[in-house]
Amino acid sequence: MDCIIIEDDRIARRGLALHVGQYPFLNLKAEFESAAEAREWLKGRQIDLVFLDIELPEETGIEFASELGEDAMVIFTTAFSDYAVDSYALDAVDYLLKPFTTERFKQAIGKAVKRKQTLDILGQAHTGKESLEEEDSIVIRADRKNIPVRPSEIVYIEGIKDYVRIHTENERIITRSTIKGLLSLLPDSKFGRIHKSYIINREKISSFDSTNVDMKVNDSVVTLPIGEKYRDDFLSYWKN
Repeated sequence: MDCIIIEDDRIARRGLALHVGQYPFLNLKAEFESAAEAREWLKGRQIDLVFLDIELPEETGIEFASELGEDAMVIFTTAFSDYAVDSYALDAVDYLLKPFTTERFKQAIGKAVKRKQTLDILGQAHTGKESLEEEDSIVIRADRKNIPVRPSEIVYIEGIKDYVRIHTENERIITRSTIKGLLSLLPDSKFGRIHKSYIINREKISSFDSTNVDMKVNDSVVTLPIGEKYRDDFLSYWKN
């Protein structure tokens, strides 16, 4: 796994590098004193794992981690326990409280390896729209787990600020994403946006008019509004 270290303390940075060097499968690509330096280096590059201090110059590691894509795993390293809850919200692999032991570092690496193996097994390549077939699943990250979801099971998707709620035939899944990002993973032939906060599966429509869409969820019906911005596209689809 390719990894980097972001740590403003030189001694702590050196100690982390020595720990990383004990694992042949960890390829330390670079070390940085600040998030700004790392951000510049990461442009056009992909990384598997980031060892990230929280108390950094100008911005916190928490702020920087929120910018990273889902493919980059994060292990926080800090002398302060106050940020543990924030790290869990960002779905960090682990939270190492300085000074940590060799055994504790080994546990963190074990967690990273397990997550990487899970992602490989699920095959994140299938989240690409161009490779998505009718029965292929998209992988949703929720509750620190990877959940395969078949598009055909999705009834509608609801946007809630920085999160989306996916309503399937049997459950509701909340994940940190955007309406636009999730729509890009779904086939155009079935899914469309009817409102700034809603995506629907057209095959699950019970009825509609020019202002609302009724979606069939098992034995019940949910009524969703059609936004003015999306009305023409929605209605024109049914005229084709």
